[in-house]
Amino acid sequence: MNLFLLQVESIRIIKKGAGVRTETTKFIITGQGRCGSNLLKFALKKHPQCQVIGEYFNKKVYDDVFEEDGKKRAEHYFSSIKKTKTCIGFKIFAHQGTRAPAKSVWHYLADPINNIYVIHLIRANRLERLLSLEVARKTGAWKYSENSIGRYLSERINHSPEWWQRAFKADEKTDNSIKNYSEN
Repeated sequence: MNLFLLQVESIRIIKKGAGVRTETTKFIITGQGRCGSNLLKFALKKHPQCQVIGEYFNKKVYDDVFEEDGKKRAEHYFSSIKKTKTCIGFKIFAHQGTRAPAKSVWHYLADPINNIYVIHLIRANRLERLLSLEVARKTGAWKYSENSIGRYLSERINHSPEWWQRAFKADEKTDNSIKNYSEN
């Protein structure tokens, strides 16, 4: 049995609301790929009162993402969940929902009137996150399984030191943009 320990630097939960309590708690999980969002999503899905789905604005998963208004798409998801659920949310990463008409989702999520919590995950070790991301890109193994773990662990990544420097800077810039979004 292989055991993986994912150390998350921080889980920031920011209340983006006008203070009006509704029956259902709405939230998004954000961060960058390989930050532990699937682990959190699967843990939340185990709770009987919680409904959470994966990357709702991932064009590789949902063909119609860029054909539909992002605000309407998010509103539809939040309103379509059974009233028996008291906690509903979805994952969305900074690079998703960035083209019209889908990009209106970000204004919707940022509007305090909608009372949406932001769960921002930041993986503690940036190098581990970037390595994991590169291996996933190279192998196509975005989720661990017994069948893919051996190949995943044996994959070699060959990038120059300059590439890694650029990757670290870009990674930090994206984390900061998510922080700035969620704090404003």
